[in-house]
Amino acid sequence: EEGVENYKGKLLDLGGIFDIVILGVGEDGHVAALFPNHHSLDEEGVFITMDDSPKPPAGRMSSSLSLLKRSDMGVILFYGEGKRKAYEMFKDEKVSSQQCPAKLVLKIKEVYVGTDLE
Repeated sequence: EEGVENYKGKLLDLGGIFDIVILGVGEDGHVAALFPNHHSLDEEGVFITMDDSPKPPAGRMSSSLSLLKRSDMGVILFYGEGKRKAYEMFKDEKVSSQQCPAKLVLKIKEVYVGTDLE
């Protein structure tokens, strides 16, 4: 917690937002430590911590959804065959951001998507 507070203080000293976030996507559609249908999507504040991550390691620290959404620009990357399912969920309008947290980047002002998948 001390490290999280220290990092938060440094970010706030620099304006409190990210100019740009570059996010890789997990096979399940997660970004950062924002996992599908997980309480991490509802956590408030600048940074979040958890000890029950669905993927190892269980203990994680991450940017909160609200911090990511305030970024000026987002780049989201789907590279490798293992990310195909996540990419298909991302493109599917019927899939919610609770099911595919990668969709949350669409709330950032300017977004770019990179992939090697067709």
